[in-house]
Amino acid sequence: MNFDEQTYQTIENYLDGTLPEQEHKHFEDRMASDIFLAQEVAINQEMRIQYGNEISSNTTLPYDTTLVEKLKKHLKSEETKALSEKIKKGEQLYKSTKRQKPVIRLKYLYYAAAAVALVFLVNTLFINNNVTSQELYVAYKDWDALPSLTFKGENSKELAQGEALFHEKKYAEAISILDIYKNSKNPHVLIYLGVSYLELDVYDKAERIFIKITEMNTLDRSKGYWYLALTYLKQGDDKKVITALKKIRDDENNYKYEEAGKLLQELRDK
Repeated sequence: MNFDEQTYQTIENYLDGTLPEQEHKHFEDRMASDIFLAQEVAINQEMRIQYGNEISSNTTLPYDTTLVEKLKKHLKSEETKALSEKIKKGEQLYKSTKRQKPVIRLKYLYYAAAAVALVFLVNTLFINNNVTSQELYVAYKDWDALPSLTFKGENSKELAQGEALFHEKKYAEAISILDIYKNSKNPHVLIYLGVSYLELDVYDKAERIFIKITEMNTLDRSKGYWYLALTYLKQGDDKKVITALKKIRDDENNYKYEEAGKLLQELRDK
């Protein structure tokens, strides 16, 4: 929204802290009842912060500061670096110009550029912010937290080798060692094997292994549902993910009970 030159000057004086007390209060009352004016001041304030201009400590804006924080992060991102530089150059050009008519044009250009940045931010944050199933998969998988397979007993050397290959992300090589344990009743070994297949996108084998874990009569059976959920999540099958997560949420003692609740909520918010 465009404002007249006097309003832009008042915004500058407000941020400079040079408005008389009564006029200062009146201007804040205007912002409280005019969202477009408040946004205009917010943009101006943020641009000053970005480019090192001073702002009066008496300046307190009646708008949602969360939006400005998001704007700040967005302007610092690589995505808008070029746009930010253009705005900065526009501001510098505006400051270096003393002739009245060019000042007016440049000021509108400066604010227009800032408005473009804000619109771009809103589109990015509030319109195209739906997280994908793949992004959720990456966020929730945590292979470093898997329990070690190194323990005393027969074949522990092979298990240790398979575990090492797994953590080196050499999943095919890890499978060549761990696959001999596919009939094992040790859920931890099966998880390493199933996740190796999952990382290689061999979903049918990963699914069969994790289902086997859910059918075990052990306390670890709920882990099978978690890894099943991740298997379906990577494939983008949200319906099956939700079914698996609900199994976990049946009992607060189940593996990844809290994480299952958070992931369910994120899926519902998509």
